[in-house]
Amino acid sequence: MEEPFELLPWDSDFLGYEVYRINRQLPGEEALAAMLAEMPATAQLIYYPSRYPVAVTTPSLQRFRGFEADIKTTYVKHALRQGAMPANIISYTADAPNEQLLQLAIQSGVWSRFSRDPRIGPDRFEALYTIWMRNSVNRTIARDVLIYETGGEIAGVVTVGEKRQRADIGLLAVAENHRGKGIGRTLMAAAEQWAIAQGHTSLQVVTQGLNKPACMLYEKSGCTVEEALYFYHFWPQA
Repeated sequence: MEEPFELLPWDSDFLGYEVYRINRQLPGEEALAAMLAEMPATAQLIYYPSRYPVAVTTPSLQRFRGFEADIKTTYVKHALRQGAMPANIISYTADAPNEQLLQLAIQSGVWSRFSRDPRIGPDRFEALYTIWMRNSVNRTIARDVLIYETGGEIAGVVTVGEKRQRADIGLLAVAENHRGKGIGRTLMAAAEQWAIAQGHTSLQVVTQGLNKPACMLYEKSGCTVEEALYFYHFWPQA
């Protein structure tokens, strides 16, 4: 049986303090407050992914300093259509990301909960997305890194891999000076063709519900919402 909460070793090591996640769906604010009160005294940051909104200003929750950090939204496309890999798309094969890729990684995360939570801070947010891109390029957490190249410049990137027996998009970003040119749609089409080439029939991507441009891109590309979780950060020691 799953424990009601757990220490997250990677997050704790990366952020430099103990980070926990509540694993159970709780029936309301009072039950959540009771669970938070049971957490170890050393817990500094607690994640709570909830299927329903939580009123963090409820008196019983106020002392835990809750923050709605994200609406974690999973999009899925099932009806993949085989075609040619779009023009301008190539696989990035260097051993390490260049500065353009690192900047695109950071741009991809500006709506993330690690960016939006002011207590985490911009240095840790940027370091997290830098690690994400480095580990994608070295194929630790991605199977491929597809870039849109034009005029010797990387105008966009999508990292692809596999999760839950589906093709999975990790990072997707278009450089600010190249937005509005359809490059995002091209990157989505490239991810779809990659997925088909690997034998997958579904493609998923997790994004932030508050990131309206990303949500619009995925919906225009034929994706539908499979799940949305309200993601809360609680800071009992702040």
